Amino acid sequence: MINIKTYLRIDDDYIPIEEFFGKIEDIEDIQYTTGSVELTINYVKIIEKTLWDNVNHLWPYIINAIEELLVEDQKEAKLSYPDQPITLRFGKTNHSGRIFVEFSYPKLRRVETSASEFYEAILNAAEKYFSKMLTIVDEPDANGCNQEYLETVQKLKNHLESRKN
Repeated sequence: MINIKTYLRIDDDYIPIEEFFGKIEDIEDIQYTTGSVELTINYVKIIEKTLWDNVNHLWPYIINAIEELLVEDQKEAKLSYPDQPITLRFGKTNHSGRIFVEFSYPKLRRVETSASEFYEAILNAAEKYFSKMLTIVDEPDANGCNQEYLETVQKLKNHLESRKN
């Protein structure tokens, strides 16, 4: 079981992105969209929703890491949160078809899960995020980036599907 949920941080509230129906119009708000990505794997909460940062940068970092594993066939990928000393690592294990996810804050948490299930869950969550951002952001350059990452997500999904066949 893998559950990934993106939240926008509005004032001091965490609003699930799919429940946000406003617009992000101020360029500073677009460039620094605070929120969080909550991640639970096998009933273990890896990332809490209260660990907020700039989700406008965090989601692209996650997608770049997934691309390193899937397309570039690297053994592991590591990313840092945009504005905090927090690291997130994904990597292939010695067990076929498994992946580890490791998060460094507030204490080290590591869990293993099915690689295909993880990739599918993370790519679906990313697709929801970038699709939603296209509807709530009124800034062409920002939407160009969101569209590019949405296309990257689709390419990664296609790559994953081609590996199954």
